[in-house]
Amino acid sequence: MLSMSMDMVRPCRFLLALCLALAVKGQTVSVQPAESADFPAVVDSNSPAYWFDGQMYVFNSLNTAVRSVRQSPAQYAKSRAVFVQGEDKWRWIESAWAAPDGKIYAWYHTEPQEVCPGLPLTAPEIGEMVSDDGISFTDLGTIVRSGDVPDCATANRYFAGGSGDFTVIPDRNGEYFYILYTNYGGALEGQGVSEARLAVADVADPQGRVFKFYNGDWTEPGLGGRQTPVFPARADWASNSPESFWGPSVHWNTVLQQYVVLLNHVAGDVLWSQEGVYMAFNPDVANPLAWTLPAKLLDGVGWYPQVIGDADGETDSLAGATARLYVMGHSEWRLTFSTTAPVVQAPESSAATAVSRRKLILRPPVELRRHSGV
Repeated sequence: MLSMSMDMVRPCRFLLALCLALAVKGQTVSVQPAESADFPAVVDSNSPAYWFDGQMYVFNSLNTAVRSVRQSPAQYAKSRAVFVQGEDKWRWIESAWAAPDGKIYAWYHTEPQEVCPGLPLTAPEIGEMVSDDGISFTDLGTIVRSGDVPDCATANRYFAGGSGDFTVIPDRNGEYFYILYTNYGGALEGQGVSEARLAVADVADPQGRVFKFYNGDWTEPGLGGRQTPVFPARADWASNSPESFWGPSVHWNTVLQQYVVLLNHVAGDVLWSQEGVYMAFNPDVANPLAWTLPAKLLDGVGWYPQVIGDADGETDSLAGATARLYVMGHSEWRLTFSTTAPVVQAPESSAATAVSRRKLILRPPVELRRHSGV
């Protein structure tokens, strides 16, 4: 993952009075200001949540993970560092799942060292681990790794390739976990946000059982296989002017009956300055080509946009009519999801006057197959 100064962590505050709407086929997502809230620990990735025995827990990560207990919709406490039995390496927990048998599964982004000796570059990988209590984990190994040779001559300031910055979500039938991940290396046609999947039946023994989506099928191995991006990069991550979506966060929305993905977007900056937060929709995550073209939700702001659903039982991967929008662990927005398309009134303020009302119409999913970039 990527480190930011505290000055960069909160660039979103100027949008406090923003009120926007996204509309597609009668479905509306509106963004409105909300009371300020922060995750309790430093955030440098997606921050997954899970429920156990009537209580919600959230992981925040920067090199290592911290688990906290939610005491109210905007307050967390009882933060504890996560311990992992396994190889000594950094782990950013990006997704979590509470299994029916009480075990907690977590998927992590890791950054191997000495990928390019003498250079501060890495090539991320994705792994999985399991716990009986959500604090002490056993590493189950790497499940997604790029098959491309690291590019140590890259202009990228962080990565020489690799696959990471991801999210994991189960399908509605309980058959597969779908992994939306960012591929940073290899040929341009393989870069961007791609999908892989793991059968739920294999979750306790996942190594070698993840398969990537490639050329219309799930045939490429998670370890070293090729991928067909569902949100392709427009300009190479190794160039001086990369342009790509990255770092997806996905939830199933019970009101829209759609999977909703939030995406970061870099456009021409080797330091990955956030051009905007984007959103796309898909009724069936098993069909990667059904994602709508991403539409901009917010300008600028920080990295790692995600939701936390407002209702009991909801998390970063499940939300209903309303959810908090977090960016870099900070929230001052609420998303409202509707199957109607009301007129969205902007709050009375100078910022709202400048922005006025805005509605973005998302193109049909077929457009994703016709266009090679964002």
